[in-house]
Amino acid sequence: MVINTDTLVDDDIITALTNHLNGHPQAAAVQPAIFWMHNREKLWNGPCGFNALMGITYSKTQDSVQELTGFLKVDWVTGCCTLFRNSALKNAGLFNKKFFLYYEDVELSYRLRGCGYEVHYLPASKMYHEAGMSGKAKVENEEGFLNPFIHYYTSRNHIWFLRRYGKPLFYPINFIYNAGYYVALLSYLKLRGRNKKVSLLLKGIKEGLLTPQTLIWPNN
Repeated sequence: MVINTDTLVDDDIITALTNHLNGHPQAAAVQPAIFWMHNREKLWNGPCGFNALMGITYSKTQDSVQELTGFLKVDWVTGCCTLFRNSALKNAGLFNKKFFLYYEDVELSYRLRGCGYEVHYLPASKMYHEAGMSGKAKVENEEGFLNPFIHYYTSRNHIWFLRRYGKPLFYPINFIYNAGYYVALLSYLKLRGRNKKVSLLLKGIKEGLLTPQTLIWPNN
């Protein structure tokens, strides 16, 4: 089981997730519904998907999702809290250390699914997450509150994921959509004087595009 430290969980969460895996041998992993710590009625992470057309991952958090009772097969599960089947990890491998931070859970989910497994979302199990606090400073500095390296890892790993698991047919649309996003983000950061964030974001984009796949996935 992987779980963030800044969380609170239901007393029976491990039992519930274990029982689910025992009852669904095709599932390699299962995650609970994850709510905000400061607003325990609002969903932070629900069923997770991937929009191949736009090249973006997402999590459904609208109120209607909270009414779900049965499990769902999803595209990926979050590393915030997921119980993995040991035999599935032995087959597909563990987290890719090259990713280190961000998208490592998405990449592993897709690798597991590529081995024929499913990954599930179990809304009946709940936990609460103090989301984003580990990447923020308590006091604002010249780069703001958010750690600049978050821009590096999210941009680099996002592009790595698209190169491996995206659909080539949609790459032109992926490029247009994400290029627009990165140009807007870079412009905002530059105007705010977040020069380290600009530098690390550009580095992440460059490495995302140019790192050979044999270095990212040396065993495949």
